[in-house]
Order: sequence, then structure tokens, then C-alpha cells
Amino acid sequence: MNAQYPLPLSAEGNHGFKTKRCRRHQLLESRPEYAFDFSAGTSFSRRVEGHWPIPNFDHQPMTLDASGFTALAQRPLRSIEADWLRVALALYSADRFAPRRPTGPNGPMFWRRSIKVVVPVAEPKRWVAVSQRLVNALEFLTEDDWSLHFEPRTFSTADETQHHFEPMLSHRVSWAALFSGGLDSVAGALQWFSENQDAGLLVSGNTNTRLKDGQLRLLDGLRLAFPQRVAWLPVDYGLPFKVEPDGLESSQRCRGWIHVSLGLLAAHMAGLDRLHVFENGIGAFNLACETSQIGSQSSRAMHPVFLGRIGRVASEILGTALVVRHPFALQTKAEMVETEAVRQHPGIVGASFSCEFFPNYHSLQHQCGFCPSCLVRRAALHRASVLDHGSEYSWDVLSRGMHPALRKNIGLSKLERLVARLGCLRDGSAPWDAFLTEFPEFAEFQTEAAAALDMNENQLAAGFLRLHRRFADEWDDFAARIPRLRHSYFSLAA
Repeated sequence: MNAQYPLPLSAEGNHGFKTKRCRRHQLLESRPEYAFDFSAGTSFSRRVEGHWPIPNFDHQPMTLDASGFTALAQRPLRSIEADWLRVALALYSADRFAPRRPTGPNGPMFWRRSIKVVVPVAEPKRWVAVSQRLVNALEFLTEDDWSLHFEPRTFSTADETQHHFEPMLSHRVSWAALFSGGLDSVAGALQWFSENQDAGLLVSGNTNTRLKDGQLRLLDGLRLAFPQRVAWLPVDYGLPFKVEPDGLESSQRCRGWIHVSLGLLAAHMAGLDRLHVFENGIGAFNLACETSQIGSQSSRAMHPVFLGRIGRVASEILGTALVVRHPFALQTKAEMVETEAVRQHPGIVGASFSCEFFPNYHSLQHQCGFCPSCLVRRAALHRASVLDHGSEYSWDVLSRGMHPALRKNIGLSKLERLVARLGCLRDGSAPWDAFLTEFPEFAEFQTEAAAALDMNENQLAAGFLRLHRRFADEWDDFAARIPRLRHSYFSLAA
């Protein structure tokens, strides 16, 4: 039996060449269509249409602890608020169980998936009225074809009917922001607390206790630095166990949807009209490292276009004007950390975690040291002259150079290629035209991105060019200090 394309036995009891060829043709020509039904409330089912050997299942449990929201507002959730959380959890769960490689890592990849979702809500007409806006935001985020169907919900959740609430705040917060525990979120929080004397609310989504424990250690440092001003709303969510553990989608593009949704609901329930996201501009726009890298193969979770779209959906669903603000959208990570607010708290900065593999299961260190996020972190701290011990990484590129395992140098390769592509910005005659020639996909969303950042297109172009020139300089300065990197095949390939 072919391991890549499992085939049924023919009537003669063998795998004939013709049968195998026809089956392979069907698999390659027709992508799977995933259908998810969340009508059961606390679990969901999956059905797969097409010729793919992907099992159906029922009763996959999912959880989301909404008690922090009721404690924040000191009241039960309204039905529309409960549904906002349920829809976000449904989209995240569907995304996880719709693999882009349906036959495994050696099989064909369908980056653009077909996903149908059925969700029960208390006010179906309200959701149907904004369904196209919702789909537009989703498709920008994940680059998939989504079909959303809303049915009447016949049950209530405990968070809609409870009458007793744990106290959370002794006074009102004046701002809210997402808090992942990454370097950007820590640097942004330090700057915001230093510049604003009022209390702030940090909102964190967690799928495991290790992530939550890391965030809690950072919160302890922030609370010590800013007494009585730091409120935290952690939200545990996820899949307690997996009835079909094989073939989960690793890209998890809808994590961005659920985390921003949690933050928007928290801002709404705190009586605020905006949510802040602390993310540097390079990570937000996240340009492709290579021309073959298309669509949301680059994460768009913090892209201004997505944040603008989900903010408008939240405003229509929740019934209050809400926006997502991106104060560092035209700053590099180094610019975010070279502030006095960050320099005064090196211990908090050092405890942040940027690694794409956090927690690093194969090392005592939290950071691997060779993924793109670790490398950009180190380049930023180096440029900002913020103390960064190489011993905090399982692989210290500054002392050890490239990793002997070729696959572990992919992060270096990607960043070298991106900076090589950004060489177009050094075109003195028409750098913006040169940029759009090199990255033509950006032109499609240029107007919308400018509007989301409250600026005109000329302002966006000027800020965007300065941002990426600065990043290229920062990376060149750091890369030159990595032993043998610029004499390797990476430079030749770039």
C-alpha cells in the first residue's frame, strides 16, 4: 500500500495501476471540504467531503473559561457576548482540525482550504447580517474559503445565568491591551504603564499551563514595578484531548482571531472603546521572505487590515464602537525596546519569551535561538544595547555560528532572503515603486492598511519605507557578527 495515498483494494483484491492512477488524480484535483458542526455546545463533529482518507468524528470537546469576563464586568454575560466567544472558539477549533496536508507531511498541500462551520447562536439574524464582513476578515487572516451558517441556540451557558462574581478590580481601568508574554507585548506594556498613570488591563489567551505560568511571572514583575495599576485577564481555552490526534493543522492562523476576539470583548466589558496591540511593524506586516511564499503562509494576525476588519465586525455584533489600535505599527522591534521605560526594567525584559517553539521542550532554556523570532529578538536587543545573555538560548548564534543541523538554519536563511529582497528600498529614484514591484501583493491592501492606521497612503508609504530600511540595517549589523554566516551559502542564495 502506498503510504502517501492509502488506496482501497480493487474487486480483484489488489492495487491495480489504473486504480492507483485514477485515485491519485482525484486526490490531486479535488481538495477536501471540511464541514464542522458545533450544535452540541461543548463539543463538535467533523465531516469530510471528497476522496480523501480523512476520518470523520463526533464529540470532540472544547473549552473556554469565561469567568474572567464576568468578574471584570461584575455581571453575567449577555447572550450576544457569550456567542462572540463561542464563534471565536469554533473558528479556532475548525482551523485546527482542517489540515492543509490531508495525507500527512509527505502528501500534497492545499494551502487554500474549504471550511464550512455551523454554529448555534442566540440571535442568528444579527450574525447573518454581518456574515460577509466576518468572512472577509477570516479570509484575509487564513487565505481559505469559509462558509458560515448560524442556527438558533436553544441552550444557555453558565456564564449567562450566574449571580455571584469573584472580585477582580478595585478601580476602573483606562486602557486594555493584548499580552502574550513576548518581547513586544512586554516592551509595549512597560511603555504604556510608564506614560499613563491610570490602571491598564492586560488580556492573555492560554492553551497550556506552561504559557500561563510564563505570563504570570512577567505579571508579577509588572505589578511590582507599577503597584495597583496592573490588571490581568487570563483566558484558558482549547481542546482538552483530541479524538483524532493525527493531522492537526500546525499553522493555527485562527489563533489570531480568538486572541483579538478575547481582547475586544474584554475592552467592551470594561467600558472601553479600543484595544491596543503591542507588535512591531515588521512582525505586523510580515512580508514574505521569498516570492514563492504567498498569502497567509505569512501570519497576518497583527496585520492592520485584519485588525481593522475584526474591529468592525465586533462593533456590529457587540453593539458598541470598538477599534484595535496599533501604536507601534511603523516601529521596529529594536525601536520598541530602546526606550527608557524598557531599559529601567531589564529583569522583566529578560523574562519575556519570543521563541516560536516556546516552551523549548528539548532544553532548559525557553528560547531555541535559531527560529526567526529568536533571531529578530536578539538582533533588536543587540541594536538597542539591552543586555541579552547567549546562555538564555539553547543555541547561541553569536558564539557558535550556524547550527550543524541544516534544517535549524532555516531561520537565518529566511531573514537573509528577506533583507536581500528589501534591497529594492535602496532604489534612490523611486523606492516605493521598486517595493511594489518586488512585493506586488501589498498594493492590493495599501489603501485599507493606511485607513486602519488613520493615515493617508503617502504617510503609510513614507513610514513603511523607513521601517523596513531600519530593519534591514539592524539585521545587517547583527548578521555580520554571526561567525561564518555571510561566507555561507545563505549569502550566495540571497
